[in-house]
Amino acid sequence: MLAGLLLAVLAYALVTTTDLAGRAVILEGGQDWLTYESYARDILLNGPLMTLGEPLGKGKPFFFQPFYPYYLAGLHWLTGEGLWGPIVLQLFGVGVAGMLTYWLGKRLFGTAAGVLALGLFLVLALSQLDWIARKLLSENLYFYVLPAAMLLVVRVIDERRLRDVVSAGLLLGVASITRAPTLLIVPGAALFIALAWRRAGLPWRQAVTAFVLLGATTSLVAAAVPARNYIVSGKLSLVASNGGATLLLAHQPTDKVRLRGIDDNPVYDALKLDRATREVVEFARQDPAGYVWTLVPLGLYSVGISGMVEDNPPLAPDVLAITLLYVLAVLFLPGARTLKTWPLHLFVVIHLAIMMTFLPYVYGYRQVLPMQVLMLPFGGLFLARVLGRVGVGRRDAST
Repeated sequence: MLAGLLLAVLAYALVTTTDLAGRAVILEGGQDWLTYESYARDILLNGPLMTLGEPLGKGKPFFFQPFYPYYLAGLHWLTGEGLWGPIVLQLFGVGVAGMLTYWLGKRLFGTAAGVLALGLFLVLALSQLDWIARKLLSENLYFYVLPAAMLLVVRVIDERRLRDVVSAGLLLGVASITRAPTLLIVPGAALFIALAWRRAGLPWRQAVTAFVLLGATTSLVAAAVPARNYIVSGKLSLVASNGGATLLLAHQPTDKVRLRGIDDNPVYDALKLDRATREVVEFARQDPAGYVWTLVPLGLYSVGISGMVEDNPPLAPDVLAITLLYVLAVLFLPGARTLKTWPLHLFVVIHLAIMMTFLPYVYGYRQVLPMQVLMLPFGGLFLARVLGRVGVGRRDAST
C-alpha cells in the first residue's frame, strides 16, 4: 500500500508539473519563495555560509528559518537549475509525510488507526498540502521531518534503546533548524522518555542518560545556526531574526499604549530586543486586556475558524474537522492519553500557543498545518473506534 502510494504521488507530481519542465519561472518580488530561491542559489554558487556577498563578520544573521535554503539548494544540486525538479520532489515529499503519518498512527494505536490517519492525511494533502508543495516554503521539509522525529521519539519510549535516542535527537535537531519553535518541545519530550523508562523498570541512571542524550544531540545540530551567524555576522543569534516583525503584525498596540522611551529602556537593551518586539511587550504590559483580545482570532484561525481573520471563507472545513476529531479522541478515548502520546500533545499545545503569538495566516494555513499533521493519528483512532473495526480503545487502555 505504501509503495503504491509513493508511486502514485510521484506519477501525479510528474504529470501535473510538466508545464515547468525546461522553462524559466519568474518568482514574484517580495514573496518568501523568491527569498528562499535567492538564498539557495547563493549557497550553491558561493558556499554554505550564505554570506550574500558580504565579508565575513559584516554579513547578516539568518532572517528566515535557516535550514530550508540548504535543503532547496540540495534539491537544485540533484535535479538542476530549473524549478521543475524541486517542485516534483516536494510533491513526492507529501507522499513521504503520508507514509510517516501511517506509521505513527500504527505504532501508537494499531493498523486500522494508521490506515484511517493516512486517509485523513490524503484529504488534507489534496486540500492544503498540494498547493504548498508547489511553492518554495520551509513547511515542505517540516511536514515530513516533524512526524519522522516524533515517530522516533515514540519508538524510544516503546523500545528503550540509546541508539534510538541519538536518532531522535538528530531528527529533532533538523526539525529545530527547519522551524525553530521545535526546540521548545525537546525538554518535555526528554522528560516523557525518562518517565517512560522509569515506569518500565529501568534504573534512574539510564533514564537520566536518555534525558541528557536527547537534549545534547538536538543541541549539537541546532548549534550550527548560531555558529554560522557568528562567523558571518559577528552575532550569536540563536534563531531567525524575523520574529519581531511577525510579532508586531499579529499584535498591533491599541491607543492606550504609550511607546515613549522604549528605545532607551535598559532592560530591553540588555535583552537586545528589536523595536517591534519592544512595542509588543509594551502592549502586553500596558493594555493586557487588549493584548489578550488579539490572541483570540489567531487561536480560532489556527483550529479552522477563520471568520475573525478573513470573511471568505469563514471556516476551513478540513482543518476544523481534524481538530475536532483530535479533541474528541483526547476527551473520550483513554488510549489517546497514554504516556507515549504526550510528546505529540505537547507539540500541539506549544504550536497552538506560537500560532496565537505570531502570525499564522501568511500564505493560508501553511504555518498551522504541522499541528494538524500530528493530530491525524488521533483522528484515525477515533474513527477506528466509531467504525468498530478494531478494539483499539480496550487494548490501549490496558497499556
